[in-house]
Amino acid sequence: MQNMYSFEQFQKLNEVLLNTKEELKNFDNQNSFTSRSQLRRTISRLTNDLCLRNSSPHIRRLYNNWNVLNEYGCTKQDLSFVIETLNGIKKVFFADYYDKIFISHSEKDKEIASELIALLHNIGIKKPINGRDGQIFCSSYDGYLIPLGENNINYIKSQLDSTDNVLAIILYSKNYMNSAACLNEAGAIWIKDIPFYPILLPDFSFGDIKGFLNPNITGFKIDDKYKLNEFKDNLVKHFNLQEINYNIWEQERDKFISKFDNKNLVS
Repeated sequence: MQNMYSFEQFQKLNEVLLNTKEELKNFDNQNSFTSRSQLRRTISRLTNDLCLRNSSPHIRRLYNNWNVLNEYGCTKQDLSFVIETLNGIKKVFFADYYDKIFISHSEKDKEIASELIALLHNIGIKKPINGRDGQIFCSSYDGYLIPLGENNINYIKSQLDSTDNVLAIILYSKNYMNSAACLNEAGAIWIKDIPFYPILLPDFSFGDIKGFLNPNITGFKIDDKYKLNEFKDNLVKHFNLQEINYNIWEQERDKFISKFDNKNLVS
């Protein structure tokens, strides 16, 4: 199913999901059925555009229960069913496209996480503007923090459970393997079957990877410039980014790698 559909179709599906969630949120405030009728037509156009009616169990499930979007008989449970079904379509047919990046790292490695976040923004990943509008979330970097009062692991699970397609980056280090909180995050990634990139910090080797996450998934050392090039190219595809000028990219990449000559950056 990979690369079968366009990023524009991915965005359209996101819009429909957002509209359906808004419909559910405002369900009790509706004074008319106009918006639900319009939502039904929008979803019909979307599914026809994707040509999935006969090829997807998610679409068959929706068509076989089409009455759930009847503007006069629709319930909150029906709208929840539609959201679940659309999300299933998104996860299966748009698995190569992502909405957000989750960076799992040790608190002791937050300076390295900070440098990685800066590199991701240089590639084109969006910065947060108003609260949670950015495309990166992690637990220890200012501006990307878990909201005040939230339980870290519960919040992370809620993000991984959302209708967003999430790509995880795990910064493996000795600090990471010795942290119960980090291993909990890795467990959440594993349970939710979230795609992830393993990036190994300078004090860590492939043989040091332990636990339930698949150690055979291709990762790379954080200062490997050729793997960083491939990583950048993949993110451009995953997030439909404008390609960065290669000369500028080489400068940013090499500046990033040079940080690891600073012994204070790597504990």
